Amino acid sequence: MSQQSKQIEQLIGFVAQAAAPASQLVVPVSGGTDGALALWLCEQARPDHVVAVHCGRNLRASNWFERLSGVLYMQDIKPGLSDARLWAEIHEYCLAQKGYWPVGSKNRTEAEFGTYSRPSHVATFLPIVGVWKSDVMKLCQHIGVPQEILDSSRKPDAPCGRPAELSNIGIERIDAYLKEKLGLPVESGLSPLSPGERAILDERYTINRFKLTLPHRGPAV
Repeated sequence: MSQQSKQIEQLIGFVAQAAAPASQLVVPVSGGTDGALALWLCEQARPDHVVAVHCGRNLRASNWFERLSGVLYMQDIKPGLSDARLWAEIHEYCLAQKGYWPVGSKNRTEAEFGTYSRPSHVATFLPIVGVWKSDVMKLCQHIGVPQEILDSSRKPDAPCGRPAELSNIGIERIDAYLKEKLGLPVESGLSPLSPGERAILDERYTINRFKLTLPHRGPAV
């Protein structure tokens, strides 16, 4: 069994067990690899108990998402809606139902680097939060996610945490930087970061440290 097959098996097993109490898993999708992987895993683990939600009118590779689980298009929400409003709409939708869980697609790279939004904390079920972005890419390729979705994850997209300077450094090298910070083994064969690239990553890493302590809790008195 390949490494990707083992990872997939482990992730599906987690979702099947951890999300068993949910009547529906609500997975926001924007047409990127993180949402695609999270949705696919949920559908494998809890078939007929998953709904994909797209806030807007244009979903990349919509046929793939629709064949997988169907997509609820919130047509009244305009494209470009702020992240806070988007998550508020999804949370309100889940609250209006019984036992609907909002699913986040935060990956480990975002979790360690802090490149996620505070409103996304609404989603408390995070099936791929332990998966590095470079592995998300490999797993998506393994399960047959369309190439246009894979390609989109390497393009600059500031609202999704991929400004041009980070996209130019590349997913694999950013993961190597974070693994080095954590004292984890780093994949060989990657070109070293230049001083300028390391400075960019150091600045972003430092700025986002405060997110690791959220929510801020008062003392026990």
